[in-house]
Amino acid sequence: MLVLATTCLSLLLSPQAGQTQTRSSAPSSSTRRALFAAAVPVAAAVALPARAFAAADDDDFEDANDLIPGDKMRELPKRKKPGDINKSTPTAADVKYAYADLVAARAELNTISRLVASSDFLSAAPLLGKPPFSNIESSLLTLVQGPGLGPEAKKDIGTIKRYGVGADVIIMFGGLAEAVTGADASKAKSFAEKAKNALDEVLLVSKDLAK
Repeated sequence: MLVLATTCLSLLLSPQAGQTQTRSSAPSSSTRRALFAAAVPVAAAVALPARAFAAADDDDFEDANDLIPGDKMRELPKRKKPGDINKSTPTAADVKYAYADLVAARAELNTISRLVASSDFLSAAPLLGKPPFSNIESSLLTLVQGPGLGPEAKKDIGTIKRYGVGADVIIMFGGLAEAVTGADASKAKSFAEKAKNALDEVLLVSKDLAK
């Protein structure tokens, strides 16, 4: 097809063709128009796939012309450093809530003791994994990190770095949960009483928060 188109166009456009041919053998105007009409569609058909491929190829890549004016990429959120998480100091309200949780835990210990006494470990075990018991460690930490208590009271409760009655509470509740899970009635009763005593000391030290 390309050869045919080239041949037709060369016959039409080549000035030498007109010079070498005689007047009688030169193509008439109607013949020239027919050759031209046949050559144009053929040439267009040959050129079309290249242009179509170029358009398809352009669609595979995104450039500035493909973007909608004013459309900007969203910025990715910056990742926080580990030290930035939970870095805020507890407020006075946080301390009040923490103290209330410890008071509730002390009251619920009486329920645990009754369940242990009746060997109802299946009912006691789930309770120890829910608030207020599950919040005990964070509540103690809130008391010593937030406002409301004096330096001496905070030292008595203790922190992760300094042993105090708060650590006793955590240890006794851990032993109680293990004993209840293992259905060990003797150990469960012992740890329940020790947990009550340790928690009573914390509440006594922080009694000013009850006002």
